[in-house]
Amino acid sequence: MLYTLTRPALQGDRILLYPSPDAARARSGGGQPVIEVAVQFDARGRRVVPAWTDPWAFDPSWTTPAEFHPDGSITAKGPIPGQLFRAS
Repeated sequence: MLYTLTRPALQGDRILLYPSPDAARARSGGGQPVIEVAVQFDARGRRVVPAWTDPWAFDPSWTTPAEFHPDGSITAKGPIPGQLFRAS
């Protein structure tokens, strides 16, 4: 699981993901809710992939390119299916 401060409805073409809820909270200064995202970073493919698939909820072949940053955060390029977001 990864974590974000971005609500699904407010995604742009980039979404910043964090490796832990604490890392996300530190970035927000505690002022924004942290949202759990059921995705994983595939370092070999340099992409974000779903932690689970459900062909009724979203395209099970969905992935999106992503960039890993030295601080452990990840920038995913492209919107993430809303079904993968869960309040943390």
